[in-house]
Amino acid sequence: MKRIFNIFALCLFSAWCLLLCGCSVQKEIGNQAVITGLYLDYSLPAQQFEIAAEIADFKGYEKNSSLSTKWVSAGGQTLSEALFRLQKNVPQTIYFSHAKILILGPGFQAVSPQHTISFFLNYNGINSDILLCTSNANKEELTSIKKQNFSTEIYDALQLGNRKSSQLYRLFNSQKNFWLLPEISILENEACKISTSVFINGIYAKTLQNRQELIYLLSTQGIQNQHYSTENFDLFIKEGKSAVQDDQNRLLITCRLMAEISDTHGIIHAEQLTREAENQLKQKLTAQAVSFYNELKEDGKLKLFFNETYSQEPEFQFDITIMKSQFQKEESDS
Repeated sequence: MKRIFNIFALCLFSAWCLLLCGCSVQKEIGNQAVITGLYLDYSLPAQQFEIAAEIADFKGYEKNSSLSTKWVSAGGQTLSEALFRLQKNVPQTIYFSHAKILILGPGFQAVSPQHTISFFLNYNGINSDILLCTSNANKEELTSIKKQNFSTEIYDALQLGNRKSSQLYRLFNSQKNFWLLPEISILENEACKISTSVFINGIYAKTLQNRQELIYLLSTQGIQNQHYSTENFDLFIKEGKSAVQDDQNRLLITCRLMAEISDTHGIIHAEQLTREAENQLKQKLTAQAVSFYNELKEDGKLKLFFNETYSQEPEFQFDITIMKSQFQKEESDS
């Protein structure tokens, strides 16, 4: 009898779990407002935060596989108040974990975003790897753009540029006194252009044009202070600078890098060491740069980054100086 009772109780418990799971799946889609991106600005005259959320609309999604979005906004004297009012303006429970980017409006050129970064890093539901961007557009200009999935489009473009340095937790834990944040400009035809906002000690300093910054990231920041392997060498790239010029519908990019050899893979001819290391690193970086440019071109993102297209292929020049490493010093002493 006791065994029959245990089996019956187990069946009841399993049925109860299935009911709960079924309800939670339905609640996930039907009773939650899934946010794909956030916009935040600060008004000095009103001394209040303005927040807007791009929310995915799943109506008809299963029929045509197209996902539309809408913007919902609110304001408040504090970030907590603005988010509380935002939730009141949305009938469903707000779901933040799918938000890909957090865009800071022009008001943050006058106030430091450090408090905002700390607040959202500790805010329940928002992922710590969300990308932080800036924009010269105010809330009305941004939310009036007739584009679906605006946040996703910008996020995908920034991913091509490898902007991991602007992730929220990386900025918060950065030991540097300056940040390079992607800056989004809205053009007349509702196209977007990406530049870069420079913050020094948490305060906005200037905006770099998109072409210089794109190549700077490609040639230095993504490589700088990193080990790099070629066919016969392991090198450590310590620093670099780059310059961009237009020449008859072609980009001319010159990158100057300082590198140090950490391993020669068995090569012992000291007189050929530096030249071979320079040539191999130059070939690898040039191929990488051309591949990145072609990727932008094929994906239709070239105009987004460079604000124009070019009929001729770009010319990448890498001027590499191999500094004397400890390995070379020991070799010369012997």
